[in-house]
Order: sequence, then structure tokens, then C-alpha cells
Amino acid sequence: MCSLHTIMAIGINRYFAICRNHVYKRIFSRRKNVIYCMCLWMGATAIEIPNHFGWGGNSFDKKSLMCLYDRTQHYSFSVFWVLFAVCLPIGVVAVAYWRVYVKVRSVRKRVCAVADSTVSGRLDAVNKPIQPKIRKRDVALAKTLFIIFIVFLVCWFPYALIIIIDYYNTAHGNWYIFVVSLAHTNSSVNFILYGATNQQFRSAYSAVLTCKSDNQVLGAETTWNGQTKRSTLAPPSTNSQRHLLPPSFTGK
Repeated sequence: MCSLHTIMAIGINRYFAICRNHVYKRIFSRRKNVIYCMCLWMGATAIEIPNHFGWGGNSFDKKSLMCLYDRTQHYSFSVFWVLFAVCLPIGVVAVAYWRVYVKVRSVRKRVCAVADSTVSGRLDAVNKPIQPKIRKRDVALAKTLFIIFIVFLVCWFPYALIIIIDYYNTAHGNWYIFVVSLAHTNSSVNFILYGATNQQFRSAYSAVLTCKSDNQVLGAETTWNGQTKRSTLAPPSTNSQRHLLPPSFTGK
């Protein structure tokens, strides 16, 4: 359960890092991050507490072959668990990644408008409406965020669905084994998804496997559209949003 809320917290963190960067360092300081992690575990524990006071219960589920909350004892608790443990993280992650995509796309448009107007000598073009264009980089960004969210949704939604619709506990045990296994697979494939869609994660994985130092990872050079740029794992600068874009967009 806490793993789901951790994924939700990562989505919120990415939203503030890109869409509300001016307050990012104030909200996500090292001390506050420790507090947030503690709150995640305390929240996950709080959802389980009603099982010990008459609302729900804990037992060995013969269908999913696991020791967990008794979904057949109180249906209302099962609905409560699904809403707060599964549906809430799915909704927050969906909104966070969508806002990130919208923000980055709007910044790219503004930077492109400035570059185009500078080259043409018509600076007043910046103040004119920009006709939306579908760019390959926008599609690539949407694809990355879409894949991360869809895998999360595919892994956990079947479990939430079967808990809700199997009111009379008539579904075959194989279905429960399948959806529970699928749900736990999400945590196993996350590192693959981030590595496959993010160059900095791939560089960090390579550094860990080859025992490189932290300085080598933070100062590693990455290539984007044929141009080399030194990468950093730090959040975007509060002075400018230009570095949210690849070098080809910023003119560097």
C-alpha cells in the first residue's frame, strides 16, 4: 500500500519540480522529505488500523493465497481501501503527469517563438498567438508519461475492479492470484520504465554497475539530438525555465 502512495508522492514531486519550480526547494527540503516519507508509512498504517477495531479484519485469503485484510467481512471497508489505496494514487498521478506535459509543451512553444522572432527580426511576434503544432518532441514526452501512467493503471486497476465487483465472493481463485501478482509487478517494472525512458536514469544505472563516483554521475555528459551537454540530477533553476528543454530548443 505504501508503495502506491510513494508513486503518488513521486508524481507530486515532479509536478512541483517542473510546474511550480519557484517553491520546489522550499517544499522539498531534505528535512521535509524525511517527514513526507514518515507520513507515507503512517498513512498506510492508519488505513490498516480499522481492521483491529471491528471494521474489517485480517485473515488468510484462500483465493489470493495471501495474508491480508479480510475483503469478505466488511464490504464497506473493501471499498474504502480501494478508494484510498488505489484510486487516489491513480488519480493524483494522472493529473500530475498531465500538468507536467502541458507545462513543458507551453515552455517549448514560448522558446521557439522567441527564437523564430529573433531570427526574422520581428520581436513583436512573441506577443501574438502561437498556432499549436504537433512536434516529435511533444509526442516523445507524451509517450514517456503515458507509458509510466498506463503501466501503473494496468497493474493496479484489475485488482481494484475485482474487489469492487465481486461482492458475493464468487470469482474463481485464479483470477485473484492473477490480479494480485499483476499489481505487485508494478514495483518490479518501475526501474525498467524509468531507465528505458530517461537518459539520466540510464547513466545512473551504468554508474552503479561500473562503480563510478557520484561526481562522475552528476557531471556526466549526455547527448541529445547530436549535441553534447553535461547533465545534472538537480531540479530546474528558479531563474529560468529554458533548461527544461533540450539544447536544440535553447540555442545552446
